[in-house]
Amino acid sequence: IEMNKLNNPLGKSLSNLSNLASKKTNNNAGQIILVKPSECYTDGNPRTEFDALLVASITKDFLDPTVGQQEPCHVYPKDEKGYRMQHGATRLLCANQAALVNPDFMLKVIPDATLKNKPEHVRLWEQGSNNIKRNNMSLPDRANFIANYMELAKSEGVKVTQAEIAERLGMSGGASAVSRLLKLRDMPMELNEVYKSGVTEDVETLANLVEIYNDDIELFRELIALPE
Repeated sequence: IEMNKLNNPLGKSLSNLSNLASKKTNNNAGQIILVKPSECYTDGNPRTEFDALLVASITKDFLDPTVGQQEPCHVYPKDEKGYRMQHGATRLLCANQAALVNPDFMLKVIPDATLKNKPEHVRLWEQGSNNIKRNNMSLPDRANFIANYMELAKSEGVKVTQAEIAERLGMSGGASAVSRLLKLRDMPMELNEVYKSGVTEDVETLANLVEIYNDDIELFRELIALPE
C-alpha cells in the first residue's frame, strides 16, 4: 500500500494532506483542546494569592456536568514540561482539585504560538493587567506585579512611567496612585497580617504605615494595636 502511494499521484496527495492535518493537530493554534490538568504548569505567575472560596466554587462548577468549564485557559504550545499557562492559573488550580475527585477530568485550553514571539515584559503585563481588571488580585500581588513589570521592561530597553501604568490600568489618581501602591511591595509581615485581617484595605493608609514602619517601628506597632 505504501509503494502504491509513492507511485500514485493521488496517493502522494493524500499522504501530504495527512501530514498537514497531523501538523495542524499538533500545533492546535487557536483551537480549544482538552488536556489533563497535570499537563499544564505556571511559570512566574504575578498572582500568588488565591481566594479559597472562589477556588472551591469554581471546582464545584467544573465537576458539575451541567456547568463545567465556561472559559478555556490561554496557554503556550506544548513544550518539554507541558503547556505553560498564560491566562488561567485559578482555573488550573481548580482543575487539579477537580481531578482529585474525577481522575478523568479534562481542562479546556487554547494554545497560542504567538506568545513565544512576545517580549517577556509584554507577556507579564498581559498576565497581571488581566488579573487586575478582573479585580481578583490582592494589593501585595498588584504592587509586586507593577514593580516587577517596570524592572523587566527597563531590562529589555523599554521605559515605562507610573503615569502610563495608571492610565493603562484605569487607575484614578494617576502616577501618585501607582506610587502609593508600589510602597506595598514586599510589605513587612506585621503589616501584611493587618491587611489580611481585614482591618483596612485602604492603599493610602497601608502606604503610610509602611513609611512609619521604616522610620519608627515602635510607633508603627502602637498604631496597628489601636482598635481603628
